[in-house]
Amino acid sequence: MNCEEFEELFSFHECSSPNGLHSPLSSNARTNSCVNTSQKSDLGSSTGKREASKPPPTLTLDPEIEKKLYDYQKEGIEWMYLRHCKGRGCLLADEMGLGKTVQVSAFLGAMYRNKLVTSTILIVPPTLIPMWEKALLEWGGLQPPLLEVLRGECDKRTQRLQRLRHGVPCFFIATYGMLRQDGVIMSAQMVDYVVMDEAHLIKNASTRVFKSAMSLSARHRVAITGTPLMNNFEDLWGIFQFVDGAILGSSRAEFRRTNAILLRGNERDAAGRERAAASQQLALIQMAIRPYMLRRGKQQLESVSAAKRDLIIWLQLDDTQKRMYTSLSNGDSEKQVAQNSAACEPFLLLTSLMQTCNHPWLNLDDETYRGSIQNPFQHPEGGPELGNVFSSSKIAAGIALVVKCISENRKVLVFSRSKRMLDLFGVTLMNWLIDFMRVDGDTAPEERLDIVSQFSEKNNIWVLLLTTQVGGIGLTATAASGVVLLDPSWNPSIDAQAVDRVHRVGQTRDVVVYRLITCGTVEEKIYRNQIFKSMAAKQGTAGAEGVGEGGSVEFHRYFTRLQLRNIVDIGVLDHSETAIHLRCLNPDSVLETERSSLLSLPFVCDVSDNGCILVRSTDDDENDEEGVNIRSVEPCGGSLCQYHGDKALRPVKRFRPECSDQDGLSEYF
Repeated sequence: MNCEEFEELFSFHECSSPNGLHSPLSSNARTNSCVNTSQKSDLGSSTGKREASKPPPTLTLDPEIEKKLYDYQKEGIEWMYLRHCKGRGCLLADEMGLGKTVQVSAFLGAMYRNKLVTSTILIVPPTLIPMWEKALLEWGGLQPPLLEVLRGECDKRTQRLQRLRHGVPCFFIATYGMLRQDGVIMSAQMVDYVVMDEAHLIKNASTRVFKSAMSLSARHRVAITGTPLMNNFEDLWGIFQFVDGAILGSSRAEFRRTNAILLRGNERDAAGRERAAASQQLALIQMAIRPYMLRRGKQQLESVSAAKRDLIIWLQLDDTQKRMYTSLSNGDSEKQVAQNSAACEPFLLLTSLMQTCNHPWLNLDDETYRGSIQNPFQHPEGGPELGNVFSSSKIAAGIALVVKCISENRKVLVFSRSKRMLDLFGVTLMNWLIDFMRVDGDTAPEERLDIVSQFSEKNNIWVLLLTTQVGGIGLTATAASGVVLLDPSWNPSIDAQAVDRVHRVGQTRDVVVYRLITCGTVEEKIYRNQIFKSMAAKQGTAGAEGVGEGGSVEFHRYFTRLQLRNIVDIGVLDHSETAIHLRCLNPDSVLETERSSLLSLPFVCDVSDNGCILVRSTDDDENDEEGVNIRSVEPCGGSLCQYHGDKALRPVKRFRPECSDQDGLSEYF
């Protein structure tokens, strides 16, 4: 069955059962409320006649541009043109680093040259404006005055938007902030295309930016994101509601119930009927979105992508960190949190625990911190219990990994969510006489590309420090082939975006990624939630990747509902239970020589292969307690572990203390 047949067969009617979505109905049964009328209506449009004419069967690209495109990028442009010919919106969701910006720029340029498009509004994050200007010029052949970035005060932007009313061909670039402020003005005039880059920013239907995006009047809508599903399946509803409300059709409240079914089905302690219900709902969603979503991964395009080695480096806490972390977890602060229902209290505790995992100084007040960073090798005013700049296993292991990369002739990107952590890491780099540069939220957008260029060109600059939130989007740093993530993000896609600054089209060397996570802490719980979210994201996009044509994709379920929620409970701090479980699932994923080399680094107690997380589920995973087969695997060291359906991971023979009966794994798996 082709995409056109799917389009008609699997668009949902705007109704669902209390237990989730109904089976798809034919297009004849759709109600008008499902249809994005701003896409369909051309009433009062001065260019309605042009839209009514049948477009040519193929889109002609500029020969000079076409020869620079990869084959898969040409296929992406052709796919967008087919969606255009059908009069429907679409989501380009290629994995990060595969050139979505290039494809859309080439598509819009070709549409303009073929006189199929004269007006477009592109909504992008402010940091990506320079990249889009460059791409639209280089790949689309669009330049001023045809191409214009909206700037200045609201009155000035309103004046520039009047070009749309007068029928002047124009391609506007605006930011999400402008969309929030000028949504009414932008929606006053019909345009040929609205393009939303980083479309996951409109996934929350409660936000003003989502409502402003929905109000835009456009004949065609294109959403672009490499992370269409970041937290849960409800993210898909927001994005596809913008693309075309008829695709999923259900109301937000109805889809929220579907989301609950899907998430529960992914938990390890879900009952068989809950898993079956989730599989059914997932299959319906995959079939509904498949015609409108194009997603290719780097693994599918090995000819244009370098290999990637993605490792979890499990660390023990430094003694100073351990004392502070234990005090925060078990002290009076925890009791206060338990007695206080205010949402801010547990959040403050959680923040303090996460900061301690990085460095105790991250918990200092601003004045004390400023004084301490001036004398980083001395104890701050709070006393010796706060340590000095070196009182962090993250600093020690991170520097060791940077030195390892330099010895392999690799330039390195070092990411952290905390600017203070970058301060401390920078001080340590200077102590090691390692030259570095830095990009964070205080770096002007126009300076960021220049810093990356200097980092790429200067042979003496080995390290680029970046905040994950800022450095993770809009930058290309393929001169580096090493990445160190000092701390995990709540959302795995944010870390993936950071990694893909290096692992992308144009990279000529194999890439190595080191993710630093402390054992038994909130970071280990965050990583477990990353696995859960990654599995949901893979399931949600499997249909668009051409996986699971015959139904939903099943992956191994790692965690129970209880384990995913007890986020601040202190665990075993001298080893990682998650690492043991991953090693039992994938005993040969890390070579012994590689493991031994990394275990020799300070504070490193285990190593896991992050690239082996999304393993397909086996019959054993799906069986109930009665009559299941037992699957055994042999992790390193000869400790034989069993999987018994939904039951816990249990040791059979114990040759190492880490696989003992007292390891507590039954509480988590």
